[in-house]
Amino acid sequence: MSKKTFFASLLVACSISNNILALPAVSDSIHIMEEVVINTTRIPEIKTNSAATVTIIDSKQIAEMSKVTPDMSHLLGLLTPGLALSSNTTSSRSQTLRGRSVLVLIDGIPQSTPLRATDREIRTIDPAAVERIEIIKGSTAIYGNGAIGGIINIITKRNHQNKTFGGHTSVAGTTYDFFKKSGGNGFRLNQQVYGKMKKFSYMLDGVYTSSPSAIDGENEYISPRYGLGDTRTVNALAKLGYEIDEKNKIEVMYNFYRSLQHIDLIPQTGKYLGIPTIGVKGNRDPQAVDEDTRYNHNAYLKFTSKDIFKKTDFEASIFGSSIYTIFDFRKANPKNPRWEETSGQSSVKDKKFGIRAQFVSKLYASENLYSNLLYGYDYLMNKTSQPLVDGRYWMPELTSNNHAPFLQTKTTLFKDFHLKLGGRYDFIDVHVPNYKVLRNRLTDPEVNVDGGVLRYRSFLSMQVWRITNIRFSSLSWHSRKGSQSSTWAEHYVLQKPMCFQRFPLIL
Repeated sequence: MSKKTFFASLLVACSISNNILALPAVSDSIHIMEEVVINTTRIPEIKTNSAATVTIIDSKQIAEMSKVTPDMSHLLGLLTPGLALSSNTTSSRSQTLRGRSVLVLIDGIPQSTPLRATDREIRTIDPAAVERIEIIKGSTAIYGNGAIGGIINIITKRNHQNKTFGGHTSVAGTTYDFFKKSGGNGFRLNQQVYGKMKKFSYMLDGVYTSSPSAIDGENEYISPRYGLGDTRTVNALAKLGYEIDEKNKIEVMYNFYRSLQHIDLIPQTGKYLGIPTIGVKGNRDPQAVDEDTRYNHNAYLKFTSKDIFKKTDFEASIFGSSIYTIFDFRKANPKNPRWEETSGQSSVKDKKFGIRAQFVSKLYASENLYSNLLYGYDYLMNKTSQPLVDGRYWMPELTSNNHAPFLQTKTTLFKDFHLKLGGRYDFIDVHVPNYKVLRNRLTDPEVNVDGGVLRYRSFLSMQVWRITNIRFSSLSWHSRKGSQSSTWAEHYVLQKPMCFQRFPLIL
């Protein structure tokens, strides 16, 4: 047995022994868990009364998992039943929810880019800035399109303390080759400051992570293509709140995220079922730039009012986001040319601006019969393009405008029967500019495309009911009308426990 193997085994054995000795004594006391209120359904409701399948990852789970892997893709893959595991790359393309695409939100702000997928929507925030994560499984259109498999709403931290000033500092490190300068060392710094002064509250959180080089069991560098090794990650969160009075509040949030790979490795192509593709020391092409997410900005301004008029709450928000993701560098290949026979590096730029306004009215008949009525309006403007880093457009900038009025009710009978009815109508116009196709070869003919507007009209009605622990839900029908075609589809699935769900597939 080698010395490294012996000391590694001894370290693991000591760790296991310490964990066994540290086990708490068995207690006869009973701990009653508090009711968990979920907000992702837009009508705040107790988790146990929700007809949907909901998973909540709380702050304690996030903190514990972050000690092992401070990466949102890994964290969600390990803690969310039904969500595929991380691919150990910067891409989240394979992370579907029960085999279907998922809509990712940060405080209700969409991170998914439906006009041109970045496959980075899960890795858009650091876990240090997250208070909890709510996952709703099953097709839903409550936040618009993109949630065929469900919704992942990442909720950022806010101050819950009455202290004037408080803070938290953490420092962590990782290494697999401490005594050699081979990129085997990594570290993580996190600083949090929070407080409340009269009607004003604040939360500031910043984190910087430097990950070591990634190696396999044979001490070979893993291929740097879309790799997580040698990445530098920065996340900064600022959240401010002001209580106008007991019923009215204003809150503003801004979060910045960056994760770039800066590495002196180049991929060495292997052979399938023979030699693996690995990373080797070398100088990358001078045209190449650091890949991954150069920036992701998210911000909102929110106003909430309790009893804005009789038994009705109101919430309005303005939000925006902007993400710039850079993919790997591709050297020109004469046998299979692209981008006019030149080398290049593609990227995706996406910008969103949205407005949400909603009312929740409480209709009370008796203790055995009461209802919540949700109604409002959503607007989302989305601009997405796929340029090369040098400025040439591989895909032109597309602009979509989405207007959607909605109505939803939740009625409770005898505290055990819960019925939801609702509908949402989406008006979506996608504007395509005139553009010239970026040719593969210089000898290919030039192709000029005349732009236009693609119009989609979509209605979704919903019925959901729940009796004690037996849950049934259905989405009745869905239509999508484009400029040239109309499509209708339905899909049925049986879920446990005793849950029957019918929902549309958008073809």
